[in-house]
Amino acid sequence: GLFDCIKAPCRDVCAVEQKVPLYMQCVREGRLHEAVEIVRDDNPLGAILGRACNHPCQHACVRTHYDEPLAIREIKRFIMDHESKGPPAAAEVAKKARVAVIGAGPCGLGAAYFLAAAGYPVTLFEGRAYPGGMVAGSIPGYRATAAVIGQDLDRILALGVDLKCNQQAGRDFTLTSLRQQGYRYIVVAAGAQKGQRLGIPGEDTPGGIDALDFLRAAREKKLPPLGRRVGVVGGGDVAMDCARTAWRLGADEVSVIYRRTREQMPAQYEERHGLEEEGIPVRELLAPKEVLAAGGRLSALRCAKMQLGEPDASGRRRPVEIPGVEEDVALDTLVVAISQQGDFGF
Repeated sequence: GLFDCIKAPCRDVCAVEQKVPLYMQCVREGRLHEAVEIVRDDNPLGAILGRACNHPCQHACVRTHYDEPLAIREIKRFIMDHESKGPPAAAEVAKKARVAVIGAGPCGLGAAYFLAAAGYPVTLFEGRAYPGGMVAGSIPGYRATAAVIGQDLDRILALGVDLKCNQQAGRDFTLTSLRQQGYRYIVVAAGAQKGQRLGIPGEDTPGGIDALDFLRAAREKKLPPLGRRVGVVGGGDVAMDCARTAWRLGADEVSVIYRRTREQMPAQYEERHGLEEEGIPVRELLAPKEVLAAGGRLSALRCAKMQLGEPDASGRRRPVEIPGVEEDVALDTLVVAISQQGDFGF
């Protein structure tokens, strides 16, 4: 028979334990204003995450035992599209302890929101010219528009958060200088903005670019000409974003180069499906080995041909190089999207 989840696995796997069954019930009963309040209660970035979350909740949905899981992320998107523009309620009692938050990406924005709502004076330090971190700078516009990002940002700033852009940690201030300025607490939310390199010969040849730099330059309309042929190395969501963005920017040939098979890609199903719908091929079982150049610029990527061996720690079959078998992929631009890591040099 029909039932509502009470202690629900979708909530258990959510990083912020969103009250999914509760806001789903409100949607079903047409109480959208209440649904918005439920989302905002523990999620200051509801509008953005209604479009860009990796939604582990959907994979855990018990509806899978009947037919298909509920589209929880898309329902959150529907809810937030009905949000009124009224400012959030501020705390009645102000706290005296000042807080500095380093980084105005999702983590820093979330921290600033809850601290300010609790009455703390918060200053948000952002190294770039605008807030939002990789959400504002790297997620393609076809997934999250500037208006959607602004919907979340405006509510956070309306709580009185003091935003200071173009303030780079280690250059414009240090942890010591923040303490000297009277900040009692410091939240470090610098994010994972440093792309992992391939570690192969010729990687620094002109024509190669890190995935996050590529997406940010595309969003800011500062990307140099890509040429006819673009290759994207990687199998995650960022790689899918890069390939689909390159296609939208007019490249004649775009392909994803991946050392495993398409079925083993960690990218979300929706992203892989979007790649297929746009006709962007995946070159499977190819591992980058060397960047080739002609006239001082990238001309091709030499790859080792791989085959699947025994499962590794992730449970996926490990790619193993086939000795002596290589393939050259002709390219004008190479985008590396294999992983990101934190840069805490400051």
